[in-house]
Parts: sequence; structure tokens; C-alpha cells
Amino acid sequence: MIKTFKDTVLKIFHRHSLPRWMVLIIDVLTVFLSFLFAYLLRFNLVLSAFRIELAFQQALIVLSAYSLFMIIFKSYAGLIRQTTIRDAFNIFLTNSTALVILLSIVFLSRRFDLKPVFNIPISILLIHYGVLTVLLVFFRIFIKMFYEFASASSRERKNVIVYGAG
Repeated sequence: MIKTFKDTVLKIFHRHSLPRWMVLIIDVLTVFLSFLFAYLLRFNLVLSAFRIELAFQQALIVLSAYSLFMIIFKSYAGLIRQTTIRDAFNIFLTNSTALVILLSIVFLSRRFDLKPVFNIPISILLIHYGVLTVLLVFFRIFIKMFYEFASASSRERKNVIVYGAG
């Protein structure tokens, strides 16, 4: 059973890579959910401490900024099963640029007294930035490790005995 599942997964990985549009959708979903998670963390996991509709509106602004820079820098475009340091740097660059733009929007909002939806707490943006960067890099590393595990031949393994290891 496991052997047939492994063979099926291996055939899929050899024929296809994870499509770019699917990686982009996963990344965008990760941005949205990690922002809501950062909001919850900032308010100590108490839902009544903030307005949920404001959090969702601010999440859409954050989502727009990150999505724009994901498309500009094409952080979703690498072959996910062959993730390298360059992909991690591209994610870091994308997230850092989006963070700088969002911080600029927040500072302008506070300076010119714009709508509260643009006044996103800086602590939430920083928590979101850290959580998101780690999640996106680990997602790519996980897929790469899964691919390497699925494609490892059982013929390459040798049974060994460790003598005197105790």
C-alpha cells in the first residue's frame, strides 16, 4: 500500500512540478492567515480585544501589498522541489519590500489622520513579517524534503549495525 502510494507520488513529481498559480495561491492564503494569527498574538488570543471586521479589512490591505510584490519579484516562480538559498532570499526581499511599503502607509495614515483601516499596529506588521517569512521558507523546504524522500530509491539503502554504540 505504501509502496504504491510512494510510486504514485513519485510519478506525479517526475511529470509535474507544483504549478506556479498553486504556489501563488498557497502564498497568498499564508499571508492572509498569518496576518490574522499575528493579530491574535498581539492581543493575547483574546477575540474581544479588537474589532474583527477592522482586522479583516486591514488583512485585505496587507494581502494586496504582499500579493503585488509577490507578482513583481516572482517569489512563487521557482521550482518548489528544487528550493535554494536564492528562493529564500527572494522571499525575504518580497516580504521586506512589502513591509516597508506597509509601514510607510501606516506612518502616512498617522501623520495625516487617515481612516483607521490604514492605521495598522506596527507590532502586528512586525509579528506578521517574521511569521510569514518563516512559514514561506519552511513550506518550500518541506516540499523539497518531501520530494527527496519520495524519490529516494529503497535500493540505495543498506542495512547496517552499529557495534559498540552503548
